[in-house]
Amino acid sequence: MSQYYQARDNVLWNPSSRVSRVFHAQVRLFEDELSLASGVGPMEADECEVDVEQFGTFAAALLTYRGSSNHQILRAMMDGFVLTVLALAERAGVEVRPSGLVGRQHDVQVDNGQAPSGEPEDHLRQRAHAMLRFMPR
Repeated sequence: MSQYYQARDNVLWNPSSRVSRVFHAQVRLFEDELSLASGVGPMEADECEVDVEQFGTFAAALLTYRGSSNHQILRAMMDGFVLTVLALAERAGVEVRPSGLVGRQHDVQVDNGQAPSGEPEDHLRQRAHAMLRFMPR
């Protein structure tokens, strides 16, 4: 069984039910973490309406949140979700740039003497774009 994420009449994504449940749970988690609504509505009758403007603001805040942390474990846990959000934003025609909207402070990584290996924003965007081929409409 599939569920649809749509913006107006434009279907953005048609994931399986399990993937949709995980995505929705992550959306709610990061809404709480950022103290910011995502624009992703509830799933009703296998359809979810996405408010494109609000989703763009959420995506920008999410990208800022990830980029402002030097905690490699936190960033690794976030990456799949961030890629999915960036891919959906691209499909919705939203340009996402980091913003100043960030909720609570992140945990700080204990320095082990190695330089942090954070993935640059441009590389994240390239990976998100490539992921679109795995996201059926």
